[in-house]
Amino acid sequence: MSVNRIIVLGSGGHGRVVADTLLKMQAAGEPVEPIGFLDDDVSRKGELILGLPVLGAINREDLASIEHEGVIIGIGSNWLRFILAHKLKQWGETSFSAIHPSAIIGNGTEIGTGTLVGPGVVINTGARIGEHVILNTSSSVDHDCIVSDFSHLCPGVHLGGDVRIGEGVMCGIGSSLLPQSRLGPWTVLGAGSVVIRPIRGFEVRVGAPSRRTNNLVHDLTADTATWRDLLSRHPHDVYHLPAYLETCAREEQARSMALHVEIEDTEIFLPLLVKQVPRTLGLRDYWDAATPYGFPSPLIKAETPERLRVLFDALTLACQEQRIVTLFIRLHPCFMDHLAALKEHGQMVMHGPTVLIHLEETPEQHWAQTRTRHRRSLQKLDKAGFTVRIDDWSQFDAFKDVYRATMERIGATQYYFFSTGYFCDLKQSLGDALHLVSVHAPDGTVAAAGLFTHVGEIVQYHLGGTAEGFLQQAPSKLMIHGARAWFREHGARILNLGGGLGGAQDDLFQFKRGFSEHTADFWTFRLVTDAAACEELDRRHADLHRELEMPCGYFPRYRYHCS
Repeated sequence: MSVNRIIVLGSGGHGRVVADTLLKMQAAGEPVEPIGFLDDDVSRKGELILGLPVLGAINREDLASIEHEGVIIGIGSNWLRFILAHKLKQWGETSFSAIHPSAIIGNGTEIGTGTLVGPGVVINTGARIGEHVILNTSSSVDHDCIVSDFSHLCPGVHLGGDVRIGEGVMCGIGSSLLPQSRLGPWTVLGAGSVVIRPIRGFEVRVGAPSRRTNNLVHDLTADTATWRDLLSRHPHDVYHLPAYLETCAREEQARSMALHVEIEDTEIFLPLLVKQVPRTLGLRDYWDAATPYGFPSPLIKAETPERLRVLFDALTLACQEQRIVTLFIRLHPCFMDHLAALKEHGQMVMHGPTVLIHLEETPEQHWAQTRTRHRRSLQKLDKAGFTVRIDDWSQFDAFKDVYRATMERIGATQYYFFSTGYFCDLKQSLGDALHLVSVHAPDGTVAAAGLFTHVGEIVQYHLGGTAEGFLQQAPSKLMIHGARAWFREHGARILNLGGGLGGAQDDLFQFKRGFSEHTADFWTFRLVTDAAACEELDRRHADLHRELEMPCGYFPRYRYHCS
């Protein structure tokens, strides 16, 4: 009979328990041979633990240098086992389980790879244990239970019959789950707790019966200190600021929500505006959410697609708890690191290009990228005596008039007609992050004006317009040219001019494209968090609006022509 040489990954307390179990299996005649440990504490290399050497660090190179048939993770942290297990698959490693000889295993049970079954554990018939699970000393799993991957039942935990344990759950010492209990993913259950009703997941619970004491998902709307601390750890833009979200919430008569999920070294942050679904559809107490005007991508720290999947599981559960049916998220053209991974979690739609000006380039490079027609217009405007002013807020009312007149002239939808209060609120709340760039005719009249935001290294062309009497001169070209120069001098790296209407490569896009050769794609991300409710809303909408021709790709469908 061939013997499987096994390396234990981790030489701490739990790693020693795993090694001891393997040694006892070997003594009982099982075809296993623990040959040593790998540990990221390099100072331990060469140390003997239970007579087994620490052979190196936990990495692909050290594993490849040692003859072995398999590995088992000896790390107590569910999250670290989760991370390492996915690395092991990429490295082509085979995971082995360790089952203590004193464990009692019923007929018809299933035990996944990489799992530890400790001394005195009882697993009754029909139970299914996932991969990389820890069933610690004297824990018991009754008939037909399911314990999902990466979970940990601490010593003395008892599961009644037909219990369901989600991924990554930690059940503290001596905790109990009554028959048919449900414990959702990544829940932490305190020592001695008793579960008597279903728990959705991503929370901390203690007591008998257990009560929630903390969430892994937080709404930071009322905790701006934590919100700002989070932003200090991530590249971000104006759309992620508390002041901007609150301003948009007031304008759209929505409830602001700043969802944050943090699990160890992995996190996601998403600013949202939450609105009740259309009352005409007759489905009360349901909501949907969308990001505010602009490009407020989720801020994500997740090194692997597997970690991102856990974050989206948490977001989905949080939305379901609050009866939020759908999420509509506008993505930022400068924050696209997770684009490919996002496609695994919802629908991605590419709308078209946006125009970016790279402000690290020289004025000469900018001028070379400016189209000939734009250059001629700029030269004529300069010769005619038009000038650019930055942050002359005495012209704020003139800007508002010019903007509204522009929207009326081009036939913009109501979405682009902001209230007077919105502009004042925006100026007051954003402070130095908001800038007014105005172009003045020789007599001082405002010919064109725009609002720009500057946060970190990113400038956004937010809103702008041209006065009716100056359309032929195209003074907005001078506005963008002046903004380009001023923000470059003030340390910005990127100026996003946006794209065409709805992402189209129309005249508006071509106008903006005349200033830069650089573009980036604009995407939106759509997620249905409650499929049954969304389907019912779509059905009711279709019954009410049989005559409507639904535009292709409209999301959510139940909101089309429905307030």
